Amino acid sequence: MTPATGLYAVHEALAEVGRGIPTGTCPTVGAAGHALGGGLGANSRHAGLLCDQLTSASVVLPSGQAVTASAASNPDLFWALRGGGGGNFGVTTSLTFATFPTKDVDVVNLNFPPQSFAQVLVGWQNWLRTADRNSWALADSTTDALGTHCRILATCPAGSGGAVANAITSAVGAQPTGTENHTFNYLDLVRYLAVNNLNPSPLGYVGGSDVFPTVNPAVAAGIAAAVDAFPRDAGRMLAIMHALDGTLASVAPGATAFPWRRHGALVQWYVENAGSPAAATGWLNTAHQAVQRYSVGGYVNYLEASQPPSRYFGPNLARLSAIRQKYDPGRVMFSGMNL
Repeated sequence: MTPATGLYAVHEALAEVGRGIPTGTCPTVGAAGHALGGGLGANSRHAGLLCDQLTSASVVLPSGQAVTASAASNPDLFWALRGGGGGNFGVTTSLTFATFPTKDVDVVNLNFPPQSFAQVLVGWQNWLRTADRNSWALADSTTDALGTHCRILATCPAGSGGAVANAITSAVGAQPTGTENHTFNYLDLVRYLAVNNLNPSPLGYVGGSDVFPTVNPAVAAGIAAAVDAFPRDAGRMLAIMHALDGTLASVAPGATAFPWRRHGALVQWYVENAGSPAAATGWLNTAHQAVQRYSVGGYVNYLEASQPPSRYFGPNLARLSAIRQKYDPGRVMFSGMNL
C-alpha cells in the first residue's frame, strides 16, 4: 500500500477477503505514519503492533537511491522503520504487511461514575493481566459540555461479551451505571470504534502521552487528578488508556525501534477543538506533572514538539541515531525530532 492510504480504506479492502491488520481506531490516519511510529490499537493484544506486521518497505533515501527495507535487505533500516517514526531516514513510498484472518467479535461498553476513574483504571489493568489475548479493552475519561464520563470499552470473541462484562465489573469492584453488548463483524467493528465518523472534518487539537511500567493505585490517582484539573473552557478532553501487553509484549524491546514492550500501559492526553489553545497546552503540562514520578516516556505517534527524542525511544535512541547518521549524514530529512 502507499503511505497516503487511509486505514479505513485498508480495512475495507481486506474485509472483502476476510483479512485484517492491527491498527488504531481513527479511520483517516495514514497507514505509513501509523505503522512507522509503532501502530497501537484494538488488535495489539492478539496481533501485535502494526509495525510488527510490516514485512517490507520501499524507501527513497536522501541520496536519491531507492531501496527495499526488509529482514533480508537493509535490515538496520527495516529495524528503524518499525517504530522509529516517519520522516527520519528517507521517503517511504510503499509498505507491505502480513495480515490475519478476521472473526466476529463482541463489543462491551461499561459506563462507571466519573469519580471512580482511578478505581476503574486499576480494575482495568487487573482484568487485562489474566484476560485472553483475543480480548482487548481501553479505559477512558472524557470531559465535554455535558460533563465528565468514564468507561471501559472491551472487545472479545463473539458470544463471550456477558462473561467479559461480569469479569471486568468484578475486577473494578464497582457496578457500572450502564452496559452495552453488541456483536459485530470485522468491518462493522472498525466503524463502531470510529464512532461511525469515517470522514471527519478537520479539528484542532493538543495532545501528548505518558508510558507507565504498571497502573497501580498511585499512578491511577495521578491520572484521575489530571482529569479533575481540566479547565472546562479549554475544549473537549479525553484521557485514553491503552494496554501494552499481550502479543506486542512478546517481542523484545530491542527487536524493533518501538521500546515500550515491557510496560503496562500508556495514557493519551487529548484536547479536541481547543477553545483556548493556551489553556489546553497548560493543562497538558499539568497532566504530565501529575504523573511525572511514574512516567518513563511517551509514544512517538503522540509526538509533542517540546519533548526530546529520548522520551519516545528510551534505550533504542542510540541505535536509531546511528542509523540516521548512516542513511542521512547530511541531515536532509526533518521530522521535528533531532535523532
